[in-house]
Amino acid sequence: MTVDSDLANVVAGLRRRRRSLDLVSISDSIRRLVSSYGSTKDVARLADVSPGMLVKFLAIESLDPTVRTLFKERRLDRVMDAFWLSKVRQPSQQRRLASAIWKDHLTTHELKDAVRFTRQGHTVIAALKLVRAGRPRREHLYVVAMPFNAPRDPDAARRLTIGLRKAFPSAVIRIETGVAIVSLNESEYRKATRVSKKRGMRLTEFAAQIVRGGSRHA
Repeated sequence: MTVDSDLANVVAGLRRRRRSLDLVSISDSIRRLVSSYGSTKDVARLADVSPGMLVKFLAIESLDPTVRTLFKERRLDRVMDAFWLSKVRQPSQQRRLASAIWKDHLTTHELKDAVRFTRQGHTVIAALKLVRAGRPRREHLYVVAMPFNAPRDPDAARRLTIGLRKAFPSAVIRIETGVAIVSLNESEYRKATRVSKKRGMRLTEFAAQIVRGGSRHA
């Protein structure tokens, strides 16, 4: 395959929402281009993308051969899935997590959490149980993003989780950087909306108020 063909593959693979190539083929093209031009930085400049994006595609090289086959056959086809799987060192764990993506319909965010739990020392089975436990149930029809800003307060996330749990006992809560993603059932959503109107605040301000020290919303 020529350099021009590889570059065309990379540009098409990175830019198109519906790719015609599998991720393994794109990764192979990136690797050949890096060999020709010397660095991912140079290839990124040619393809007009960030070097970090190319690195995510190249992560597929470190996957177990069985997992790579799933990407080659496009049974798995999300580049961020390959990236997070590459963070798991044991091939057997990679295979189990890859199987869960395919069979259990894990989202990329759920895979990221499962990888994090696995790297903390949990077995893959235990990690997947933790992820499934955090899935919104069918009755959780309302998802609210509640920003909070506490960069100098390492205890904010813990206090926020406790406060939200007191306010919404059956909610599913996910804490990300600077924001709480809260899945509510209808009754809790109505309660939250009612209280927010009563207090003259937006629903999304609950998390910030809890971090500041006010956790009583009932």
